[in-house]
Amino acid sequence: MTLGKYKVQKVDETVDPILRNLFELYLHDMAEWFEFDTSEGGHYFFST
Repeated sequence: MTLGKYKVQKVDETVDPILRNLFELYLHDMAEWFEFDTSEGGHYFFST
C-alpha cells in the first residue's frame, strides 16, 4: 500500500531491535504526560 510518498509494508522480526529503540524513544517523549515504569537501567518497559 502506498500513501503519498510513504510506503506501508509488513516487516519481519529482523527489524525488531530498530522498532524497540524507536518505541522506547516514543515512550520517553510521552512520559511528560503519562507515567511509565522504567527498569533499574532507566529503560522503559513494554510487553512483547
